[in-house]
This record gives sequence, structure tokens and C-alpha cells, in this order.
Amino acid sequence: MTSYATIGSRGRRSVKEEDPNPLDHSLVQELALKYRKTPAQILLRHMIQRGINVIPKSITPSRIQENISIFDFHLSEDDVEKINLIKERQRFFYAPL
Repeated sequence: MTSYATIGSRGRRSVKEEDPNPLDHSLVQELALKYRKTPAQILLRHMIQRGINVIPKSITPSRIQENISIFDFHLSEDDVEKINLIKERQRFFYAPL
């Protein structure tokens, strides 16, 4: 399995105005402080630790570097489970079956 645009796409409008941005979730913010990483790095690392390949997208050199800098830390099993339990879900790109 591969996750495309794991942390969303700032240029894509939400289907609903109230759609949550995973980068802004309070748990993700808390873990970013705990691990001294960005919220994007927390979300990308979460997917990698679950065995899911990620394809983050950015045209900003600093964000490209940030996206690749996720292999120097590990989330604890408890923190991975906490992220797994987040109830809000959002599909960023509609893929008709």
C-alpha cells in the first residue's frame, strides 16, 4: 500500500468547510513538540512505522528536506496507537472505484 499526499494538499479545497487538517490536530501538535519534529514529520513517520509507503509532495526545498528527515526517530508504540485512534478521517483525493 502507498499513501499519496499523506499530509494533505494545501492547494486542494476541502469537500466540506469543517474538514479537519491533520497537521493541526492537537495530538499531532503535542507529539511534534515531544519529538522535536514538525507535525508533517510526525504524520509521515506514523505511516512508515505502520509499513505504509508514503509519497509526500512539495515544491519547497525546505519541505522536501523536512519530508525526508523522518528516519532519525521512532514514535513509541503508544504514540502510534494514539494516532491510530484519531476518529476524524478525511480523504484528500477522491478516487472513484
